[in-house]
Amino acid sequence: MVKSWLGFVGCTSVLWGSLLLSGKTTVAQPMPSFSPLHRYVVEGSAAEIVAATSDGNIIAYTNKDEQDVGIIDIRNPQSPEKLAVVSVADLGEPTAIAIKF
Repeated sequence: MVKSWLGFVGCTSVLWGSLLLSGKTTVAQPMPSFSPLHRYVVEGSAAEIVAATSDGNIIAYTNKDEQDVGIIDIRNPQSPEKLAVVSVADLGEPTAIAIKF
């Protein structure tokens, strides 16, 4: 383990040394920004955990305070449609979600 660690440190030192000696600097590029298309307000406190279908058209979210799972159609992002809200109160607090077809 110590040998591996020393090898890693040595390689890292050589890499940094060669970058410093080359005189080249890399300037970070700004991240693209995104503008919201719509705000969807859920009943209760918040949509905590979100999952999406593989095509990205349907999302599901957990709502801990209401103990339910919401399902939303976002094929038209400017006008999302609530498809269903399913209570999971009998099963316990929703702490994870996944969608599989």
